[in-house]
Amino acid sequence: MKLDKLVNDYRVNHLLREQSDLDAYKASPNFDYLLMRAITGLTEEGKRHSHKYRISQSTFRSVYKYLKEKENEFRACKTFEEVLAIIYFGRLDGFCAGFGPLSIYDTALCIAAYLNIYPEFIYLHCGAEQGAINLLGLERLNEKASFYLDDLEFSYLLPMDFPLEVQELSPFHIENFLCIYKDLLKSA
Repeated sequence: MKLDKLVNDYRVNHLLREQSDLDAYKASPNFDYLLMRAITGLTEEGKRHSHKYRISQSTFRSVYKYLKEKENEFRACKTFEEVLAIIYFGRLDGFCAGFGPLSIYDTALCIAAYLNIYPEFIYLHCGAEQGAINLLGLERLNEKASFYLDDLEFSYLLPMDFPLEVQELSPFHIENFLCIYKDLLKSA
C-alpha cells in the first residue's frame, strides 16, 4: 500500500481514537487519578493497555509514589521534554526500575496531555522504531536519529525527517502511525 494511503487509513481508523484516549487523560478530575491511569495504562473501560501488561504491581506502586511527589514539578513543565525528564531521571535514580522506555514515554505523554503539552519530536521505541526503520531504512535512521540525553534507548527524530505525507500528522500521531503500520511500511 502506498504511503499516502496508509496515512489516510490512520486518519480514518485511528487518529480520532488516539486523540480521544489522550483527551480522556487531559480531562482527569485530579492529578492522583491521572497518575494512577497513566502509570498503569488503564483505559476508560478499566482495561490495561497492552504496553503495560508485563509490569508488576510493585513497580506501579513505586513509580506512583515517586511521581506523586513530583506533582509540583510536573505542573511547572512547559515542554514535553521536561515532563519526560522527571520520569526518566526517576528511572536512573532507581525509583522507576522496571519501567522501560516505552512505559516512560507513554506515561509522559499522558501526563503532558493533562498539562496540555505535546511532543515536538517523534520518540522511537519498540514498534515505532521498527516502523521508522521500515519506512526510512536503517542507514537514514542512523544518520538522522538524535538521542535524548545521549541515551541510546531514547532515540528520536524530527518531523522533517519523514516524508511529507507523514509530516502532516503531529509528532505523537507519527509515533502511533509508525507502530501501527510498521509491517506495512516495508513496502510503502
